Amino acid sequence: PIFVSLPNLADDTAYSLTKAIMENYESFKDSGPGMDGYQLANQNFEWVFPYHPGAIRYYKEAGVWNDAAQASHDANMKRQEVLAAAWDEFQGMDVSEDEYKAKWLEVRAKHLNEADMPVPFNEPLPEE
Repeated sequence: PIFVSLPNLADDTAYSLTKAIMENYESFKDSGPGMDGYQLANQNFEWVFPYHPGAIRYYKEAGVWNDAAQASHDANMKRQEVLAAAWDEFQGMDVSEDEYKAKWLEVRAKHLNEADMPVPFNEPLPEE
């Protein structure tokens, strides 16, 4: 399980939430399936999302944030910047509803390729 926030979440809020969850794991660990993901020892700092500065502050205090975690975070932040630029370009285009998904993936792939970043999901997902 993960918590996701918007960038405008106050650093102190993200810090306090992260600290509360990590330091009180024993009190809720049996409350449902998947709770083991909230253990400090099970945090994956080299995954696909950047971390909130408040959460990073807690992980640094806990002594688990390291150079690899920071490098992964920095790369994920750069990816977000690249995707935001792609989205800005795409929003300025006149694209029909029929070509919307394919065109977005094309613009997205162009920006990611130019930044020498991986481009997963090149094709629109099949309609149900």
